[in-house]
Amino acid sequence: MRYSEKLNGYWEKERRYYFEFRDGRGIFREYRRKIMLDTEISYDAERLESGARTEISLADATWDRDAFGGAMTRVKELAYENGRLIFATGYVSEAGSRSEYVLEKVDHGPFDHIRIRDDEYLPCLAGVWKAWGRSREIGDELFIDEKERKIICLGRGLGAFHVVSYALAPERVYIVPEDLTEESFGSYTRFEVKPDMLTTTEKVFDMSMPLTVFAREDMLDKIEIPDAAKQPAGSVMMCPPGPPMGGGMGMGMMGPLGMQMVQKLSKPYNFCANCGKQLETPLHFCPECGAKIGTL
Repeated sequence: MRYSEKLNGYWEKERRYYFEFRDGRGIFREYRRKIMLDTEISYDAERLESGARTEISLADATWDRDAFGGAMTRVKELAYENGRLIFATGYVSEAGSRSEYVLEKVDHGPFDHIRIRDDEYLPCLAGVWKAWGRSREIGDELFIDEKERKIICLGRGLGAFHVVSYALAPERVYIVPEDLTEESFGSYTRFEVKPDMLTTTEKVFDMSMPLTVFAREDMLDKIEIPDAAKQPAGSVMMCPPGPPMGGGMGMGMMGPLGMQMVQKLSKPYNFCANCGKQLETPLHFCPECGAKIGTL
């Protein structure tokens, strides 16, 4: 099959999405470097070379999945037109759901927007951080080892990390895993560094948890807690038909075969789970930090 050098290379949308095409393969990332899709592609190279609008087919069009592996968001359109890349995604469960972007070809890879700030922040992050609120009751605490660049929680190492910021919002500082992705430290996602506190979210299957706040012990009663940390947990959790999972532990404890447990403890998406911004209307992406709503 023929391929086009017009398509090969890197494509970018305002530092939010980065697509890399290499002949018959496409790797799609969001701005925190996480790979959202890595799949084979096919297209009419002659048509694309002529400048005409050219549809690009994906072997796997699923953008992200739920806790059970089911498709949540799919790529609904990917096409080359007049030197630009048209890209649209939408929720599988919503027929009219669609977010469209236009990407331009760039001469750099997808990682130049990440600034590592270890030297600047590690000294002030080192030591013990205590959890505020609900987590504080069970004695959660973090220990940050400056020399090893590691986070230890309840005696368990959560892995090495870097302190970074992004060109999209350089004033926001995060602790992320050493490979610079947004993948979790155990059940925690990346930590945001704020004055006198660290904030993060937890993943419990498909449960949307409030922000978890860590602070120095002498500051626990003095810090201004973000509103997103005060919200109750909310989820829609479903136990699929079949035998209990994990030998009677975890999801299998929800009940008999085929039982569905639905919990709605708060209005969905009142706050962005990533940065805590209050959302006035339902959105697919947070206007403050760019995070996909409902997936962190």
